[in-house]
Amino acid sequence: MTTRHRTILLASAAVATAMTPGMVAAQTTPSSDVPATSAAGMAEPGEVSAEPDVEAGREIVVTARRVNESLQRTPIAITALGADQLRDRQVASVADLSSVVPSLHVTGGSAGSASNAQFFIRGVGQSDFLPTADPAVGVYIDGVYIARTTGNLFDLADVAQIEVLRGPQGTLFGKNTSGGAISVTTKRPTNDFSAVVEGTLGNYWRRDIKGAVSGALIRDQLGASLTAVSRNEDGWGYNRYLDRHVGNINMQSVRGSLNYFGSSAFDYYLTADYTRRRERSRPFAIVGIYPSGTRDLYQRRVVDSQYPGLSYTSALMADDPHEVYTGGPDANDLDVGGVSGIGTWKVSPDFSIKSITAFRAQRALTQVDYDGSPLPIADYEREIHQSQVSQELQFNLSAFDGRLNLVGGGFFQHEWATIDNYQPTLKGLYDVLVVSNPAQKPFGIRAHVRQTNDSYAGYANATFEITDRLGVTAGIRYSSETKDFSQVADYLEASRSIFVTATGGTLPAGTKLQTQRTFNSTTPTAGIQFQAARNAFFYFTYAKGFKSGGFDARPLAGLVAPSAFEPETVTSYEAGGKFDLFDRKLRLNLAAYSMSYNDLQVTAVQSQPSGVSVNITRNAGRARIRGVELETVFEPTPGLQVQGNASYTDARLREIASGVPFTIDDKLVNTPEWIVNLGVQYKAEMSDGSTLTPRIDYAYSSSVYNELPNTYGLNAAGTAPVANGPLDLPTKQPPYSLVNARLAWSSDAADTWTVALFATNLFDKRYKTYGFSSLGVGYSLAYYGAPREFGLTVTRRFQ
Repeated sequence: MTTRHRTILLASAAVATAMTPGMVAAQTTPSSDVPATSAAGMAEPGEVSAEPDVEAGREIVVTARRVNESLQRTPIAITALGADQLRDRQVASVADLSSVVPSLHVTGGSAGSASNAQFFIRGVGQSDFLPTADPAVGVYIDGVYIARTTGNLFDLADVAQIEVLRGPQGTLFGKNTSGGAISVTTKRPTNDFSAVVEGTLGNYWRRDIKGAVSGALIRDQLGASLTAVSRNEDGWGYNRYLDRHVGNINMQSVRGSLNYFGSSAFDYYLTADYTRRRERSRPFAIVGIYPSGTRDLYQRRVVDSQYPGLSYTSALMADDPHEVYTGGPDANDLDVGGVSGIGTWKVSPDFSIKSITAFRAQRALTQVDYDGSPLPIADYEREIHQSQVSQELQFNLSAFDGRLNLVGGGFFQHEWATIDNYQPTLKGLYDVLVVSNPAQKPFGIRAHVRQTNDSYAGYANATFEITDRLGVTAGIRYSSETKDFSQVADYLEASRSIFVTATGGTLPAGTKLQTQRTFNSTTPTAGIQFQAARNAFFYFTYAKGFKSGGFDARPLAGLVAPSAFEPETVTSYEAGGKFDLFDRKLRLNLAAYSMSYNDLQVTAVQSQPSGVSVNITRNAGRARIRGVELETVFEPTPGLQVQGNASYTDARLREIASGVPFTIDDKLVNTPEWIVNLGVQYKAEMSDGSTLTPRIDYAYSSSVYNELPNTYGLNAAGTAPVANGPLDLPTKQPPYSLVNARLAWSSDAADTWTVALFATNLFDKRYKTYGFSSLGVGYSLAYYGAPREFGLTVTRRFQ
């Protein structure tokens, strides 16, 4: 290594160390080579388990069951994508995974923040982004569980591989994986020096830059890496009222790592990362306006005199839904980061121990105009602080000449979160209706929520090969989680008594509500797998998933009582087959499943004694979900590759709890019946050693409902909208298709220089990604996905 290279790496190590004060931790793997795996899936004797590698020929190695094993011999439905595939298929962030994974629906932008994620797999997920509501699809980075959906739509700038596990993963992954899990493996420092610099320019004044450097600080002993990313874009939304772009991107992130790999028996991996966003929140577009006595009163008594010339009418619905007329605040700030370490000790050729230690913290500030208009009907400000510390110990044992593989361990996590809400409502209305408000004090809600979670779990999972072709799997996990919750809904002075009276509340506003609950769960798994032929593998799996119960953090919910909801569970039966056909030119993976979805948690409207309704998260009933999935890769000739996947999901409510605002005929949210993705690329070898690779990707989704209930109508007098009528709410997204394209030139086999032209949403389709309705005030709002974007990326690699 040259002096220049060593200087760069020493600077990188200094940055990584500075980012991790007082933290000591660990993780697996030295080099970029994938070790051979025994039949049981452990690394061969004398080797420490390396990071999985999806690019090593066609033999894709995954760690879905906490061991390294072939994708084609793993008895669960799983999609694995390596760094090159993510780049070629334009998967720049976790949100883009929807276009490459069957049965997966990912959206962002809920509550105005581009970093809020909604993950749904096979119809199971979580729409609520508050820290008191747990996700149903677990996200893991290098084995570290990320507890909250806020901040989970991260960029994939330093990723070696992503694995998306479909169906409950309650045994090995634990709580809040009843829908599945997304496991991200980052790139580890290499023994040899490498570096990359990449820049992107695009429309909407997009300007991105990324740099990464990796190599050995001490040859064959200690490696270091540093990655930095900056993304900026003016935003494709335009606010006609404020005359400016909105929904912009202003994100910077850095990640540093150190990896000790000086021993064949011990490996130590330490990482630290930080992401900063300072943006304007995505704007709501008005997609429906209904008769409303409340809004009419507000128009007559406030708007006509204080905001002359303005009214809440269809004139606020622009022809282009990316153009809006909002007048409220729109800040979207995020600071998130953490440190983690994974240490692996190979005690003997057949026994290893792994420790995963992590700390993460975030601050998220979001300001949203919740009425989509220039009028101050409903503005919202929310600040979330959250931190978590976790420790997991795993052991891996191989016995009986590798026929038995046992994975077990224990897990602990402590989490702390606060939510501060400020929501002025119908500004000015109280002033004109109530004479005894001479100071014109604001009308609305200010609330503070605090919650701590302590989670414990122990698990074991064993696979035994009865014969060379036939194996069985059994596992079990016990989880216990205690949540301490407190809430103070300190209503703004002018509205204290009104909110208590209107909701039928029995508690004075400003009362501190405090409670505690413990939720326990046992989540087993069992299965059988059969290698019918060298390239034909079949499996059947039973699994159970668990999403913890909790408390409602919405201010109005706390007026009537400390509102708690119970855990939800998913029990799944899955059968599948994995095939490599025609001399491995065609890969075909199939899965069929049936799931019982019990006590599903939804945010529902509950009527109070006064007749006023408030939003409360509650258990809504039971659903049955069945489906079929297909994934295929076809390489008929060298250089030509066709990739495709499809899923059919039949999700039906079977039972609903009393008092919920929807019917048994409604459809689950974020659950398209059909998803079809298809990609074609051809890598043409040029005479000078360079390559030219055109690629096109097509993604189709059938209708998506964004809220429950799905439908509405008008009351008998025709003067107000009511839920559950003959009409679909306009927040529904009809079937739609998206097309992406990319043309890349690479200078040589090492990709020393790469120049790529790209376009996403090539035909500029308008489609909704999130929506909700306020029938009482008389409107429906929605977020829309990105329009056509195009640009040029230039990459330079150094070896």
